[in-house]
Amino acid sequence: MKIHVEVYIASRLLSQEQGTFTLGELVERVHDLFDDMSQGVQTYGSSGAVANAPKNLYVVYNYLWRIGHGLYRCFDPSRDTPLPARAHARREPLPEDVLAQYHHLLTGTAHSTTSSPEIVAAVRPTPQLPKADQHAPDDVEWKRLAALYDLERYLFEVVSPRFQRDRTLSARDFFAIIIWKSNRTKTRIAQGLRAAGATPEELLRQVGLEEEGLRQVRILKRIKGIGLSIASAILTVCYPDKFTVLDYRAWETLQAISVPGLPARKPSTPARYVDYCDACALFADGLGLSLRDLDRALWARSWEEDLSSLVDREGLS
Repeated sequence: MKIHVEVYIASRLLSQEQGTFTLGELVERVHDLFDDMSQGVQTYGSSGAVANAPKNLYVVYNYLWRIGHGLYRCFDPSRDTPLPARAHARREPLPEDVLAQYHHLLTGTAHSTTSSPEIVAAVRPTPQLPKADQHAPDDVEWKRLAALYDLERYLFEVVSPRFQRDRTLSARDFFAIIIWKSNRTKTRIAQGLRAAGATPEELLRQVGLEEEGLRQVRILKRIKGIGLSIASAILTVCYPDKFTVLDYRAWETLQAISVPGLPARKPSTPARYVDYCDACALFADGLGLSLRDLDRALWARSWEEDLSSLVDREGLS
C-alpha cells in the first residue's frame, strides 16, 4: 500500500483513540499496522501530508494539521485553511488505494476541485525525467526545456518523491543530482561507478535498503569520486527531512552564529557529517523551517553578505 495511504489510516485510528498524536506515535502505528519502517512515513507525517507545512514535495496531501511542536491532529476542512500552495491537495486517499477494511475511515470529500495539478499528479505515476520528443510541436518542446531549467525544483518536487516511492533512482536522475551539486565531477563519478562494477540504480538501491544515516553516507563514499559534499547532495534529495547539503557557505554561516551541536570543524568524515545534519535539524526546527529551507536561507545569507561586501569595498553603495 502507498505510504501516504498508510499515514492517512494510522492518523485516523489514532485520532479516534486519543484526538492528538505525536509524529513518533504516528510512525509507530504505521509500523504496527503495515510493518513499514521506511523514511517516507516520517516524510509524509512531518510535512508531505501536513496541510500547514511548507510544500516540499511534488505531490502533497492535506491529511494532518500541526498544532504545536511535534504534535498533530487530523486535518479538519471546516476550520483549517491549508497553505496556498496546498490549497487543492487531496484530503483523503482514493478508495481504490485503501484496503476494504479501512474504507469506513474515508469521508468521500477528498478534495475541493478535480482540476488541480496536485490531484491529477496524485492519481497517476510521477513522470520520468522529460525526454526530447522529435515529433512534438515546437511550443511543447520549448516548454519542456523551460521546466528543466529550474533543476533544484525538479529534483525536490519530482526526483525526491520518486526515490521515496521506488527506493532507487535512474541513472538520469542520479546524474541530475551530481550536475546540480558539482558539474565538474560527473565524469569522475561515472568512472568510479564503472570501476566498482555498479550502476546508479544499484548504488541508490543499497542506500534505500539502509535505515541508519551513517551507513547510507558510507555506501555512497565507497564510489571513487563521491566525496562527502557530493554524498550530502545525493542524500539531501533522497531524504530532504534527514540530510542537508554540506557546502562552505552554509558551514561558515552556521559557524559564525555558533549553532549548538555543530562540529568544531567542517565535517570531513561521515560521522561528523551526520552530527552536522542533526545540529542543522534542531536549529531548523527551532526556527520553524524545514531542513531544506534552512539550507536555502544559509546559502542566501552568505551570498548576500558577499554581495554587500563587494559593493562596499568598491565604493559603489
